[in-house]
Formats: sequence, C-alpha cells, structure tokens
Amino acid sequence: DVQAYVPNGALGTGNETHHSVHTLVRLGPNAFSSGVRANPVLIVASAGATTAGAIATFDVMKESVEEKGQSLRSMDVAVVSQRVWREAPDNRMLGSARDLRLGSTMADYADARNGLSAGDSARFERLYWEVGELGSTWELLQSSPSKSGYFSGQSKVVRWERERGQIAQLAESVRHLNHAAQSWRRGKPLWGRHGVVVSQIGAKVSIYTGERYDGSCFAIVPSSPDHVLPLMAYAFSGRLKDDLEAINPTWNLKSPETLLQLPFRPPDWEQAAEDMFGARIPLVPTDNPSQWPFSGAVATSLAPLHVAVARLLGYRWPNQTDDRHFEHSDIDGIICLQSVRGEERADQRMLALMRDADCEERLPASTLDGFVSGPGLRGRGAPWWMLNKLFEEHCKLFSQRPFIWHVWDGRDDGFNALVNAHKLAGAGGEGRRTLEALTYSYLGDWIARQRADQAAGVEGADARLAAAQDLQGQLENILVGEPPHDVFVRWKPLHEQPIGWDPDINDGIRVNIRPFMNAQLRSGGKKGAGILRWKPNIKWGKDRGKEPESLRPREDFPWFWGCPGKGPVDERTDFPGGNGYDGARWNDLHYSNAVKQTARDRAARAPGS
Repeated sequence: DVQAYVPNGALGTGNETHHSVHTLVRLGPNAFSSGVRANPVLIVASAGATTAGAIATFDVMKESVEEKGQSLRSMDVAVVSQRVWREAPDNRMLGSARDLRLGSTMADYADARNGLSAGDSARFERLYWEVGELGSTWELLQSSPSKSGYFSGQSKVVRWERERGQIAQLAESVRHLNHAAQSWRRGKPLWGRHGVVVSQIGAKVSIYTGERYDGSCFAIVPSSPDHVLPLMAYAFSGRLKDDLEAINPTWNLKSPETLLQLPFRPPDWEQAAEDMFGARIPLVPTDNPSQWPFSGAVATSLAPLHVAVARLLGYRWPNQTDDRHFEHSDIDGIICLQSVRGEERADQRMLALMRDADCEERLPASTLDGFVSGPGLRGRGAPWWMLNKLFEEHCKLFSQRPFIWHVWDGRDDGFNALVNAHKLAGAGGEGRRTLEALTYSYLGDWIARQRADQAAGVEGADARLAAAQDLQGQLENILVGEPPHDVFVRWKPLHEQPIGWDPDINDGIRVNIRPFMNAQLRSGGKKGAGILRWKPNIKWGKDRGKEPESLRPREDFPWFWGCPGKGPVDERTDFPGGNGYDGARWNDLHYSNAVKQTARDRAARAPGS
C-alpha cells in the first residue's frame, strides 16, 4: 500500500542543491518472486545539485512478476521534470506530466469530506429492515458502495434522534477526546445536497442524495447545483477511478484531500452528462430489496420470491407505494409451510400473490416452480425450496440479519413456520402475543393433529408428536426468558433489560434472535441454529471500542466492570461486576428474571423515580 510522493519542500525551493532524482519505477504488486505482498516503487536518487532536465519514469504495476523485468528492458521511457513534480499537489511523484494533468482540479468546484462515525455502530447503526419505521428515531445512512452503480451502499440507518438522543449523549461524554466527540457529525456541511459518494477502498462510486453517510466512504458535492450532473458523468464514466489510480494506485483513500486533487472541469463533462442523464438526476428505483430505494415491487425484483414472502407476512418497504397485494398479507405475521389452523399452505398463498403481482408468465402449470432455479434447485419445486433453501437465501440476501425467521421442530415432515420478526418484536405487547400465537395456536393445532394421527395409528405420528412437543417446550422457555433463553441488551441498564419475551425492535435482529438460536432441538437441525432452519452468521462477542465510565455506573451496568466475556457461561450469567472498570463491550451475557426484577424494584425506590 505504498504511495510514491515527496514530502512538502523536499524537492522545493531551498533544497534543489541537495537532492536529485534520476529514475522512478512503479513496480506494483507481485514485484518479488518470493511472494512477499507489497506494492513497492524503485527510486534512483543522489545527493547533489538537482537536474532541471529529464528524469526517466517507468510503470510496470499491471505486469506479472515474470513480465516486469522484460518490460523494463523494452518499454518506452516516459519523461518528467522535477519542476513539474514540485508544482503538483502534495509534490506527488507520478509517472509523467500527462498523469499530473495540471490545471483545474476538483477543489476548484467541489467539497469532499469524510463520513460520520457513530462511535458504537452495533448500538447506533442498523440495516433498515431491522427497525420498525424511519423518522424521528432512525434516519437513512449512506455507506460504502459494494459496486459502482447509481444506487449502492444504501442499506443502513442510524439512530439519530434529531441529533438530541443517545448518540449525542455519548459524544458529549467523550468530548475531551476531540476526534471521538466530533466524528459523529462529520460530513454535516454536505448533508441535504447532491453529488457522488466514493468508497474508501476500491474507488467504487454511487449517487449521493444528501443523507448522512458513514466513515467507510467520502462524499463529493459541487459548490454549484449546475455541476452535479457533470460530476456524476465524470464519476460513472470511469474517469474518476482512472485519474485516482494515477495518484493513488491502490485506490485506498485515507483523506478526502486526495479526491480534491483530481483533474476536473465541469464544462468538459456537460455533454457526457446530457448523454447519460438528460436534464436531471436519475431516480430509477433499484431492483435490489436490500437497498432502501427499493419500491417493494414483486415482478421487477431481482429476488421476487423473497419479496413475495416478505409481503405475504406483512412486511412493508420504506419506499413501497404499491399496496395492491395487501389482501394476501397475513395479519399476525405467521404462515406455516403445511396447512395449519385451516389456512392454506405457504406455497399456495404465495401463488395467489404472485398471480396478482403480474408474474403470470412465470407460473407454468399453476405453480411457483418457474421462479425456482439455480444449481441443485431446478426440478425440486417451490415447496422443497421453501422448506430447505428459502431461509438460507434470505439470510444471505439480507446480510445475515434476517427479518423472516423459519422456525421448525427439526423434521422435514414436521412443523415449519415462517414468522415476521417485526411482529415477534412488536411494541405494546404485540411481540409476546405473536410468540404465544405461534406456540399455542399454530403449533398447538399441529400437536392436536399429531395426537389424532397417533390414535389412528398413522405412521410417523409418534415421532412428529414428540418433535412438536419439544419445540413447544423451547418456545415456552423463550416466553419465560430465563438464561440462556433471555434477551440481553448491553447498552441498556439492568432495570431496563426485558423480563421474559418482551423485545424492543429497535435493539436489532442480532439482539432479539439470540434466544431462538440458543434453544436446542431434541434432534435434527444445524449446529448453532437453535430452532431456526438455518444458522445466520451472527456472533455476540466483544464489539469494538470502550464505554465511557461516566455513563456506566456499576449498579446499572455491572458487565462493564471486569466481565469475563470469554469465560464459561456460568461466569457470564448474573455477573455482578468486578473490582475494576474496563468498559469492554461484551454481548453474550445472561441475566435471570430474579436479578432483573431486583434491579427494577431498586430503580423504582430511587429518589425521583
């Protein structure tokens, strides 16, 4: 990750009689046959008077290790003078005067800034489908584009609370650390304006539409609105990345100042902007349901079955305007793969929704099979896919933070239900009512049927009944909420920890899914998945950073006082706090209902409560 540049003044006025550069070679990656990973340059220099004439430059960065030596023997020599280097921004040493492109730069027409850092991303940042609704609490957060495109990196939200909530409180508590106190507002002068966003690594670009943006990317915003489209044309043409490579070969950006040194003149890109965008910023909705501009349309989605499942379970996208299929949505957010409580099977209900979603041409023989394709899937059919692959694919599509949970009893022919996590974590007791409905109404109906089949001597009824009763016991454990089936929220005081199944959707999927993954099936299932059909890649170890002691008194937050975060489960259960404060952000702790209730009683007796 080496960049070749001369520190300010090293070749400038006053030092010319002491330094002389003769040759510069950009060797690039794979320069050593030993396999050493480096990105070196070779400089031939001497002490003494500076030559004002030609300096030989070579660039073999993109050659293989075998080709580099031969290319250096046969390639044309590029020439540049030290005067040109001295006049370049930051005295950067580049391959040729052409690479420098001296003249107008981005700094003449635009501003570029780092993005914000919430200080505790696990607490203040979510993927947008994890929270109940956007507005006064959660606001959109642009992140680094995963690939260059008009809309990318648009999955996150930040708990902003109109700049007066918990994130402001945390920043105030660490105000003596200037960088930490200020980083949560970085980029604010650019909010509400249009431009482009550039990833910190890889120089991937996307349209910036004025949201808060995080520290994984930089925003470039023109001073004049008339220059927004030319800037976008420059970025999406690929020229921005090419120009950046000339001065920053690894595309690993450390500072927005590098972007401001790029050669850019809006009039040069006006025609390209007209050809690309016409007269206005593109507002084409994305087909990716993991991005917040997604409209919720089933037929045009890149994952129509996943969108249909979500809408069937009552989920609504933030930018969704089409409510034509609302009549197919399940009011309680629970749909079984089998017919339970007199309801149709999930695939039959999906088929009805897909017909209404203008997907008729892909519904051969009145089944969903036309949507089921890919390695190992063709010919399996939609019921098989929903049982075996839906939840796994859902976890991958939604970045291992699934909002549709597949709860099962470990048997393919047993109880299998899809549940909307928003209903399971709903406010005002809705979450508990939803889990009780799953436990006693849906699963209870299935158990009654297995008992009837057992009495009638139906083959397999005994095993299905035992598996279903075991699952019911696991769900009852989650309702009660004793360790290890409890919900633990590291940033909430002990007296605010939920007792039993009483989750807060704003705490996120990572927190609320833990009891379901800690439950244990009597047989079947994937290791570590609990009572879920697939194991999401979720860990509850230690998060980065440390808590400020002023906000974490031992009585309310004992886990910040010397918690053995990697110790045995019994050491991490009802941990009362150690002798010293360390502020470590451990998450996989457990507290019994009795300890939580004692903390509630103490808080209720406190003055002013």
